[in-house]
Amino acid sequence: MAISEDYIELERLFLIIPEDFKAKDDDDTQLRPGFHKTVGWAELLIEHRVVILAEPGAGKTWEIRHKAEQLRQDGKPSFFLRLEHVSKNFDLAFDVGSIEEFKAWQQSDREAWIFLDSVDEARLDDPRDFSLAVRKLAMEMQGTLQRAHVFITSRLHEWRWDSDAALIAEKLPYRIPDQLVSVAPHGGHVGTSSVSSSKSTSEAGVSRETSQLAVSVAPLTQDCQSAPNIDPRSARNFDPTWGWVSRRPRPERRS
Repeated sequence: MAISEDYIELERLFLIIPEDFKAKDDDDTQLRPGFHKTVGWAELLIEHRVVILAEPGAGKTWEIRHKAEQLRQDGKPSFFLRLEHVSKNFDLAFDVGSIEEFKAWQQSDREAWIFLDSVDEARLDDPRDFSLAVRKLAMEMQGTLQRAHVFITSRLHEWRWDSDAALIAEKLPYRIPDQLVSVAPHGGHVGTSSVSSSKSTSEAGVSRETSQLAVSVAPLTQDCQSAPNIDPRSARNFDPTWGWVSRRPRPERRS
């Protein structure tokens, strides 16, 4: 598939959400850039489990779709799937790539990049559909998870910091090879997580940490070195290393 002619290369940056950032499922949390830790696609593509958070209109769907197409142009197995279709009809969930190509990759020994869009769309009909989609994907990817780089997009207020992170760690685990437990390109440590850290046990009984990296799409029109339009001296919840953090209770959700 050719790269979309409508896409304009923006060289987007992503803000790393600090490992010690904590939010609960029932928080409506807003993050604004206020620190210098940013990474580009070159760093992100090395990671194996990435959650990309952004507000509506930030362009996250266009961005990951383009990246999937670009990787394919470079000869790398890459797929873009609509999360809302994964649990209902996995074969038809592919917007970039196809089920035939996906199965061919599974029969190979190559790595692949899988982009899943998006958590909020998956929950439109039923809040449980995201969980069903992740479980379905886990079934389809049995035996190939170690070779997959999985990227999941979500609107910030739809991401459930506790339960969604735990679901990904459980159903789509990545077991970090011992030789790779070292300092990561973004300055964190491979084996620790910006979303969650958990333990996975191999068949041999060896327990290793799994890793998820959480990032937020950096604004195009704002300097990422300081929080926009905020005086830190008067901002109660301003963290100088991260930025503006505000929380308010969410409306109750259907279980």
